[in-house]
Parts: sequence; structure tokens; C-alpha cells
Amino acid sequence: MVSTSYVGCESTSLAVILFSLGLGASNFNTASFNVNHLDIAPRFAGVLMGITNAAGTIPGIIGPYVVGLLTDNQPTRAQWQKVFYISAGMYLFGWFTYLLLGTGKQQSWNTPYEDLLVPIDIPREPRGPIMADVLSINNSDADSVNNSDTQLRDTPLSADEF
Repeated sequence: MVSTSYVGCESTSLAVILFSLGLGASNFNTASFNVNHLDIAPRFAGVLMGITNAAGTIPGIIGPYVVGLLTDNQPTRAQWQKVFYISAGMYLFGWFTYLLLGTGKQQSWNTPYEDLLVPIDIPREPRGPIMADVLSINNSDADSVNNSDTQLRDTPLSADEF
């Protein structure tokens, strides 16, 4: 895009071609960091995309004001060269930052807490029911029970039957 600022007003087709090539090359940058959201945190890719999109919108809002200040309302070639050099500097800064700090490894904060727990096998002695001896009814005990005592009564007990 810097080369576009050196093209005169007579070569508009060359300026359009250079500008189109510059914007096309900048899409390689966009493709690389947009995919990175899915690489580092698939669960939060939408949230990360929203954060980076919001941060990327700020230069789009401030940019026209900065261009107005730099060109000082005098759209000469020298003034626009300043704008394109600053733009190229920002692209290089972003590229170096991504090159040095960017990673494709999945981040630890993407993994749910439940998946971080590691099952531990603790050896234990086999256990049986605590009161198995007390609660068990042997066949000999079942024979001694009177069937008439276990049946339900329809009539209330009298004082003598207590």
C-alpha cells in the first residue's frame, strides 16, 4: 500500500491494481488470526472473536480523524505517504506481535474443570453390610414365628389382649 502513495494521479489503473494487491495481501493476515480463535479455545471462539472484533473496530473509528489530522486537509501526495507509512507500520507491528506471541496450542482455560479431575484408584479392603448378622433371618427363625401374630387385624385389641 505504500507503493500506491508513490503513483501519480495520471496512473489511476496502476494505483487501483497496487491498492487491490495490498488489500488482498492483508487478507492473509486476517485469515491467520481468525482461525486462531478456534485453535486456542474452541469452546470460547465466539467470545474471543467478539473481543478481537471490538478491539479491531476502534482503529476504524479513530482512523479517519487521524488521517484528517495528518493530511491537514491538504490531500497532497506527501501527506498521504505519511498515512500509508503509518498504516504499514501498524501492519508490521501486528505481524511481529503475532509472530512472537501467537500460538496455536489449546489453552488450559478452555478445558472444563470436570475434565481436569484425574480418577485415583485407592486400594481398599472389601466391605460387607455392617449389620448383616443382625438383620439376617435364618430359616429356623422363620419357623418359630407364629403366623397369627403377623397377620393384620381388622378389630382393635381389647385390654386383655395387651
